[in-house]
Amino acid sequence: MILLIFYIRITINVNYDTSMPLRLDLLIVEKFSFTRSHGVFLIEKSCVYVNGQLIKKKNQKFNMEDMIEIKMQLEAPQKLEYVVVDDNFLIVNKPSGLVCHRSSTSHKETYVLNELVALDYPLSKSTVEEEFGLPHRIDKDTEGLVLMSRNDTFYTSAVAAFKNKEVKKKYLCIVQMNKNLKIEDEIHLSLFYGQDKVLVKPTGVESITSYKIIAKHGPFAVLEVSPITGRRHQIRVALSHMGSPVVGDTIYGGKTFRRLCLFASEISHQQFSASLYSSHIHDINNLLMELLFE
Repeated sequence: MILLIFYIRITINVNYDTSMPLRLDLLIVEKFSFTRSHGVFLIEKSCVYVNGQLIKKKNQKFNMEDMIEIKMQLEAPQKLEYVVVDDNFLIVNKPSGLVCHRSSTSHKETYVLNELVALDYPLSKSTVEEEFGLPHRIDKDTEGLVLMSRNDTFYTSAVAAFKNKEVKKKYLCIVQMNKNLKIEDEIHLSLFYGQDKVLVKPTGVESITSYKIIAKHGPFAVLEVSPITGRRHQIRVALSHMGSPVVGDTIYGGKTFRRLCLFASEISHQQFSASLYSSHIHDINNLLMELLFE
């Protein structure tokens, strides 16, 4: 573990009346570009000091000349693989277990992907500051390609490309073999986003997932999957609904394993493209050997 200490003196460059005291959580948002929920988290975790004194109340008010310090113990940064480095964007190979963007569900004393990348390369304001600001994300336990914008113009165009289904994505995964799996098919479901996990309900939003079997090994199959729509947990829910959950996906009924066997292997658009298909096939073969002989 390493101790990071951020020192900052609040300066008068905000659009509210600087003669009036302001809540501590709002001062943190303004000066550190954190989300408000993360500012509250830091206060609750005893990371925030004002004028040398530990402060534990988010609504306690301070003046603009007060000194704010944030002291956090963070895990040492992971080394990231940068697959494509461009003036407008980056494509990163995100390791399994790393959250893409800090949110109310990822408040831990550790880095998340956009914070790690920002240590190496400048990113767009939207990518760094906005809650869920990445143009493209994958699940915490999914390994693979993530697109990150380096300026707000590219961010806006990338968000539009994903929304308009112009971006092609391919995933590789290991699933539990099931007689319902065809050699190639599309899965059409309505997904309802509950509090803990995604459900299949008629009142949900449309999801379309295309897949094909590329190999079979005993009780397991290797699939190439293309999400036509871009819903959270879409691939995992669709395959679970077919009776072939992804190995390691204990949320949706998959076999217990040391990791989620799901890889974001390809991403392509007229403005950007990258592939880790071959290396992910190699990784999957190693995981299959481990599964077959455990």
